[in-house]
Amino acid sequence: MSSIGWDYLHSPQPIWSEHGFEPLTFAHVIERERLIIVSVKDETTSREIFRQIHDVVELQEWLFYALLHIFDPSPACLDQSINPLKAIDQFYETVPDEPDDEFNAWVDELYNFRKVHDIRFGFRGCNIPSVLFGSRNGQTCIWYVHNNEYIEENVIMTFQPS
Repeated sequence: MSSIGWDYLHSPQPIWSEHGFEPLTFAHVIERERLIIVSVKDETTSREIFRQIHDVVELQEWLFYALLHIFDPSPACLDQSINPLKAIDQFYETVPDEPDDEFNAWVDELYNFRKVHDIRFGFRGCNIPSVLFGSRNGQTCIWYVHNNEYIEENVIMTFQPS
């Protein structure tokens, strides 16, 4: 079975200079900014999903909260037989011209689901791909898109750096 790889590396240069800001002098703030590489690993291979410089403490707080909700069911508005990322895409493709209260309630439920299952919410302010953590048939899973293909993998969920 695969596992999630979390590598927290020091950025080769201060993130602030990359974005045109003056480097900060607070050591504890700089230490929190790391190059985070998220990958799926098994005994022989490793597939990188994305890499991003971000506050590692903020991410770990989100991951802890997400882990508490890992077995929450996905919203009933989603097709339960397919990859949840694909189901989310299909849901948003069906937005009516004039959404009613029921549709708006589904949107709210979907937002609340993604808030604790989609790692984009753990990387607030960053443009990264959607990657969902959850469960299906009692197995912990990760769902993501790789080379325009929706991927679902059963994984061992650990949030320790690999």
